[in-house]
Amino acid sequence: MANPTILEQILADKVVEVAAAKASRSLNSLEADLLQADPVRGFARAMRDRISQRQSAVIAE
Repeated sequence: MANPTILEQILADKVVEVAAAKASRSLNSLEADLLQADPVRGFARAMRDRISQRQSAVIAE
């Protein structure tokens, strides 16, 4: 890309980041850790709970 847009650069960087993450860890290792992880809380329910309590329900990174 001669002059990539900011979004194109973010996407290109993410491709490299994901490839490095995949290379650093096996799928079996990841799955083993997932079996030991705490249960997820449920995104939609968490948002509804916050809203029903009149608290902020924000999606942010």
